[in-house]
Amino acid sequence: MCYIGIGAVYVVFISGIIQKSFDSERILDQEYYALFLFPLCFVINMMKYLHDIAVISIFGNLLLFTAAMIGALYAVKDGIGEKWVMIGSDMYLYPKFVGTVLFSMSSPGIVSFHLYSVQKPWNYTKFSGVLNHAMMHITLLHTFIDVVGYLKWGCDSGGNFIRNHPVNDLRTISAFVMQGLSIYFIYGLQCYMPIIILLDEYIILALNKKSIYGTSCGWNLTVRLGISLITCLLAAIIPKLDLFIAVVGAVCSSTLSTIIPITLYILIHYNNYGTLKWKLILGLSLLIVAFFVTLCAIVVNIILIAEYFRSRKLVLRLKLLEPKSHKSQNM
Repeated sequence: MCYIGIGAVYVVFISGIIQKSFDSERILDQEYYALFLFPLCFVINMMKYLHDIAVISIFGNLLLFTAAMIGALYAVKDGIGEKWVMIGSDMYLYPKFVGTVLFSMSSPGIVSFHLYSVQKPWNYTKFSGVLNHAMMHITLLHTFIDVVGYLKWGCDSGGNFIRNHPVNDLRTISAFVMQGLSIYFIYGLQCYMPIIILLDEYIILALNKKSIYGTSCGWNLTVRLGISLITCLLAAIIPKLDLFIAVVGAVCSSTLSTIIPITLYILIHYNNYGTLKWKLILGLSLLIVAFFVTLCAIVVNIILIAEYFRSRKLVLRLKLLEPKSHKSQNM
């Protein structure tokens, strides 16, 4: 569920880039572009082997890094902003920020999923291993882009860093194209994990037990098509990038990265909590804090999504009333 949500966020990301680049007047709403992406999403989700997806995702990461550097240089070329707000008065920003950060740090799920499918799994979790290297680079890149974006635009910074640029010149368009392609290439890696879990852990076992009917080829096609369709439909339902990132981070990533690991820590050390049961106290303290932060983030982001739909309904109602008002004026 977590990585299906992340895949849906990626579709929102790509559809927003397409609209910004080729439909600046917004003739079509962004949700239509999300639905139009379904065939492309299905094509990349038909890739069966991880090493093929990994090569494409590496190329996508290089494109993403290049686009981020272009965006950063473009942002600071005319100087940074003048209005800085260190602590905002809008308390809704902080739970939303928590959800966004948790979404950004969602890579360990993929790393741990493929931990034992490599020849040297011990290279993943050691101090100078793959996991720490990957998270260090991700954290530094996110921090750098966030600092540049905040210094330039402050609280007015949008969900997509490059979409803050006011002019669609050649550099911005090239950054958009690289960003869109990179997210599309990485999208397949995010969807690979839920596809494999559903096929290997559920569908194939059910077929062997003959509890469901059909062929492995037919179910393989159905699962890949279904996950591609779900991500595009979710992206069409909530086409607001920053809200979708925050809610996926709050609901899915926080549960996967904080609540479940802390709960497992408490259960694993059962009957061996140490002196004065310090491991139990530590685990419960972390669990209470994680649960409180997650609950706040979930509630606030659901409220923000409800307000977003309410405002969209109001805008749609005003659009429907416009022709009637023009007719009455002409009469």
